[in-house]
Amino acid sequence: MLSENIHRALKSLHLNNFKSYREALLPIAPFTVLIGANASGKSNAIEALHFLHGMATGRYFDDIYKDLQDAGILRGRRNELVWEKGDHFTLAITVDDPPDQLTWQIGLLVQPELVVEEERLTFAGEAISTFETEQKEGAPPHTVMVRYNNFARGGKKPAIWADDRQPIFAQLNTPAAFTTKKAQQVIPKRVELLRSVLSNIHFLEPRPARMRDYAPIDSGDQLSPDGKNVSAVLYNICEEQDQKHQVLEFIRSLPEGEITAIDFIETSRNDVMLQITEQFGARKQTWDAAMLSDGTLRVLAVAAALLSAPEGSLIVIEEIDNGVHPSRADMLIKRMMDVVQARSLRVLLTTHNPALLDALPVALYQDVVYCYRDRKDGDSRLIRLAELPDYPALMMQGALGALLARRLLEKAVQHPHDVELRRKQGLAWLKAWQMGKV
Repeated sequence: MLSENIHRALKSLHLNNFKSYREALLPIAPFTVLIGANASGKSNAIEALHFLHGMATGRYFDDIYKDLQDAGILRGRRNELVWEKGDHFTLAITVDDPPDQLTWQIGLLVQPELVVEEERLTFAGEAISTFETEQKEGAPPHTVMVRYNNFARGGKKPAIWADDRQPIFAQLNTPAAFTTKKAQQVIPKRVELLRSVLSNIHFLEPRPARMRDYAPIDSGDQLSPDGKNVSAVLYNICEEQDQKHQVLEFIRSLPEGEITAIDFIETSRNDVMLQITEQFGARKQTWDAAMLSDGTLRVLAVAAALLSAPEGSLIVIEEIDNGVHPSRADMLIKRMMDVVQARSLRVLLTTHNPALLDALPVALYQDVVYCYRDRKDGDSRLIRLAELPDYPALMMQGALGALLARRLLEKAVQHPHDVELRRKQGLAWLKAWQMGKV
């Protein structure tokens, strides 16, 4: 388990009636690993984060949905966004912003278009929401009433009208919307905080085939989800010598040979391609991005993502183990943990690779989240390993990857009574043995 730095951080995602989830909570620690079988629902939880990230722009929900669909990120028609033929779903996040903690909840109706059914922002310790929607009969089309906290004692809280086709918080970012001075000062700052948290969810699913070409230098502020501008991002990072050293430390021993240098080829058109120098014994060889292996490019993309994201960001990396040799998995995890700790980041990894899970330090086990389908109801569920029935005894049966491969985690959640029975039988046997009866 990594220690918590005092920094703004997304702490949890709550899913209600979203796709395969009827009701589930995804806790997000500094280093969270989401595991589970294919079709268990891991990707649906990631899709929810994509949708929330899109809301940071304040655009219409239908436009966000269409863009995510066109990009192949959000699967299914509108009615398929909802569990079991329902008509709405709800997503909520909890954010720590020391000394404050906020919770934002948004519920959307899905037909005939995506519109707000409910939305509220609350701060811990305050009895009244910063704002919340209120259903009003006879409201004009595509409008919703929003009551907000004017931070005055007594009386009914004032209300304004908002467009129900886009996030409410994005419409409350100007002081002119409010009637009292404190509301004008406080509410725009709070919704900007929320927007910043959603905006700073970054996604990475590296596609090495797209990373082997030149990239415009001016595209290097933020790594694209497929990693295609990795050369430009690393170029910008490496302009500062200490950051270049961090990149080298991250990737140095992950390939077969040792990487001793990282350089860049620049063109007259301000495009750039990375080069690395690799040493095998006394022999050195320089390779440009076009010649690098898939595994090396993936590791470079992970380094670029972790070292370029703003501090406090959440970085979601899907199937991180693709192309990374099992013998290097433990080193990759250690490098990532070091950067996450140093830069106050949050990382959410998905994997079903036993070799990578076996490489996880035991200290991280309690922040591993297991995703599975309930056998009776068929919905996706999430549970932290530390909350599994008889967790200590389960962990004594082998490394985490082996437990997943042998389906022992599945048995623990699907048949908890069997686990408890085995525990009691084991204790009874031990007691009998101690008394000399066996």
